Amino acid sequence: MLLRGVMESDGTYLMHNNKRLRFDSGFQVGVYLERPTFFLFQEVQAYVIKMLGIDEQLEVIGNIFDVAQFEITNSCESGHPIFEDLQFTDESFNAMYAASFNQIHLTNFLPTVDIEYSEKVLNLFGGIWEDDEGQIHVDASTWVQDLDEALKMARKYQQKTIWDWSIMECRCTKTGEILKN
Repeated sequence: MLLRGVMESDGTYLMHNNKRLRFDSGFQVGVYLERPTFFLFQEVQAYVIKMLGIDEQLEVIGNIFDVAQFEITNSCESGHPIFEDLQFTDESFNAMYAASFNQIHLTNFLPTVDIEYSEKVLNLFGGIWEDDEGQIHVDASTWVQDLDEALKMARKYQQKTIWDWSIMECRCTKTGEILKN
């Protein structure tokens, strides 16, 4: 199993400088641009990655997420409307800071963009999951505190599910229902 002992039951977790970051509440939503920012390892590559040790897996996936982060950051700086969804409010940042296992380094990880002559912090993380065919996906995720807002945003970015950190289960984007594995 990919990243055994690190992944949640649906195969999703947040990356923090290649270390796990856990929240006690809130919802994780995948984020995409017009050209989808996600990476799919086909069966052979996925098999090779699964053969690596945990440190090597995290390094590979962390490097891939760096590309996704760079792409989204560039889009934000170019005026893409996704920027409005990814801005970190003080309230959200404080809630995430309080719930994070990595509080000291949290501010060092969050990406920033230069908009209108000031830096804005982005709520952007790496999400990793493995599908039923054993293929590994890496995408950009954001953390939302309100369920209705998370579901609305997930539908906007064509997500099938969101991760509910308060109950450690997936929710269906269309209905909000909890999906049991």
